[in-house]
Amino acid sequence: MTTVLLYLTHLQSRGVLGRRLRTTLGLLDTGARLDGDPPWSTHPDIRRLLRGLHHEAPLGGDARGQPLYRELVHALVDATMTPTLDQRRWRTALLLANATGVSAAALSRLRWCDVRLTKESAEVRWRSQGASDRHEMVVLTRSGAARTHEALRDLWLRSGDRTRPVFASQWGASDYRKMWRLCESLPAYDRTTRRRLPLPGAALEEIIEDRCAATPQQLRDRALLLVGFGSALTTHEATALTIGDIRSSPQGVVLDSLRRRDLVGITATGDQYCPLAAWQAWLDTLLAVERGSDEHPAFPQVAGSRIWVRPLAPERLNKVIARRAEEAGLAHVYNFTNLRDGWIRTALRDGIPAHEVASHAGLRSLQSVAVHERRENLLRDNVAGRLGL
Repeated sequence: MTTVLLYLTHLQSRGVLGRRLRTTLGLLDTGARLDGDPPWSTHPDIRRLLRGLHHEAPLGGDARGQPLYRELVHALVDATMTPTLDQRRWRTALLLANATGVSAAALSRLRWCDVRLTKESAEVRWRSQGASDRHEMVVLTRSGAARTHEALRDLWLRSGDRTRPVFASQWGASDYRKMWRLCESLPAYDRTTRRRLPLPGAALEEIIEDRCAATPQQLRDRALLLVGFGSALTTHEATALTIGDIRSSPQGVVLDSLRRRDLVGITATGDQYCPLAAWQAWLDTLLAVERGSDEHPAFPQVAGSRIWVRPLAPERLNKVIARRAEEAGLAHVYNFTNLRDGWIRTALRDGIPAHEVASHAGLRSLQSVAVHERRENLLRDNVAGRLGL
């Protein structure tokens, strides 16, 4: 008896809980019956241990018990669409080039030791090509070039190694070709005057939005979060979903997946968390690289700017959610199933009837909804809460 108790306690310390622990105990019961002994699960000490483990475990027990409610999904979307370091770098380069009129080569040579930042100004000294001495200092005041000043300060705070060039890539060196292509969108650099004409604010903002647009990975992950949550997709449904399974309309998005008995509709919200807008932006990206046919996966693998034909496997879906949750500063470890659980729990919290929840999520019975409902109401409607304890 002591051996079985210690073994079950060891499993619990390794994270084996709930059904997995009871399955293991069932196998031990089978062995005991074959030996002609009563099953271990009938022993009072074993029963007390199981009850103690159940009450000691936190609500949900594991990652599946931590649903991603609507508000948390919005936090993940915000983290997903937060500009990357490269996007911040190229935005700062465009602002600085437009404010000072320098060439792409001068921007590539700029180092942090040539920049002096204060709260009210930024002093930038440009190096001559092939010369070791500094020359031509430019002062950007906060009142005269606020956006450029703030962009430089933001980039300085986010730069881990300030011995590198200001616009160095992740490998540590400046990418002159990238800088040259970036500055092509600005007025031409005049080698006689060694200046370029500045653009007005509206025209410059349009160039920045075009050159520093969201990456394919950001667009895919945003669409995956909002469509996956809004339709309560399972992991296997998300992997098998194709572009032809998703239809857009002015009212929202309709999913006609072969794995669902009924159509699933997601209403457009018209804000930054609109699933229709997120899906349309991602679909436009797929069409631009000839990956938008009906038979292509809705959420393929992405590497940099390259979009593959292979769909995201279940383990990759889990990694996407875990990474975006970590970027959003959420404490728990989440996976893709938590999106589905989060929609169900959010719907129950909002008072949607159980049969409508089951129909939308593709659940075969109301018993699954009842499990989520009990968990959702456990802390909200408990007796201690009513008494104000």
